[in-house]
Formats: sequence, C-alpha cells, structure tokens
Amino acid sequence: IRCSTSKQNNEHWKLMLEDYARGREFNITAWEEETVSGAKSWKNRKLSKILKSANTGDILIVGEASRIGRDSADAQDFVKEAKRIGLIIHIVQASLVLDETEQSMNNELILGMLFTIAQFERKLLSYRTKSGLKRARVEGKTLGGYRRKGVKVADMESGDNGGRSGG
Repeated sequence: IRCSTSKQNNEHWKLMLEDYARGREFNITAWEEETVSGAKSWKNRKLSKILKSANTGDILIVGEASRIGRDSADAQDFVKEAKRIGLIIHIVQASLVLDETEQSMNNELILGMLFTIAQFERKLLSYRTKSGLKRARVEGKTLGGYRRKGVKVADMESGDNGGRSGG
C-alpha cells in the first residue's frame, strides 16, 4: 500500500485489498505500507524488498496500477522483474491478473496503458500545483512553512521583511 504523503490514509486501500483477498480465498501473509511518491523508482521502495523475498507463485495484490508507480517505464520494469521470478500480480480496480496464462498478455497491454495514464496524471498534478503556487505568489499569498505574521512571499523574495528586523 503506497500513499504519496503522510496526510493521506491507507485504510481504504487496506479494506479494499482485504475484501478482494477474502473473495478469492487468499490468505494475506504480509502487508507492506509506505509513504513515498509514485515517481520514485520501485528499486528504492518497498517493492524491491517484496521482489527479493518473493517466491514463484506468490501473489502481490495492489489496489490500482498507480500504486506500483507513476513512471511508466519504471513500473513496467517492476512487472518484468516480477514475471521473471514468477510473482503473480493482481490489480484490483482494473480487474487484472498478471500470471502465466494467455490472458495475461492482454492484461499486460492494458496495464501498460494504465501506467502511461498514471504517469500523465502525475505530470498534470505537478503542472496544476506549480500553476496554483505561481498564481498565489502573484496574488501575494503566504505559502508553506513558517512565516512571520504579516510578511508575504513577494516581500520575502524582494528582501523586504515588512519593517521587521532579523532574518
């Protein structure tokens, strides 16, 4: 289970995955949770640990494709490595199973598209965030972190500290 920020909650993912596993009579033997950007490579996340400890026929259940990652090439690399060791991947919201069946080839194609969409969503979110921050700066709004009362971002960038001494 991956969340991007500590302000997000994993509980809805956990409930979804438990329901899915119960419906297929899977026994969940381990949970892996992390708070990390989906843009970070799987090699530097808990997914790497999962692959190192996985055996042929083990099952990894994820809520949606973007939980594997929001970089299409990197996420596809994870799937390739998982297949190499025989790890079976279930993507719940897309109703996809990646295993050794013929249907898996079609599922891999669909999953590739979902990874591309997740990457697009990440870029779009970044663009919207940067645009919103730029607009807020232009409007003189105070953004993030600790700021002295009454000092606006525009004042700080120009060196004006609102008539106060100190940094």
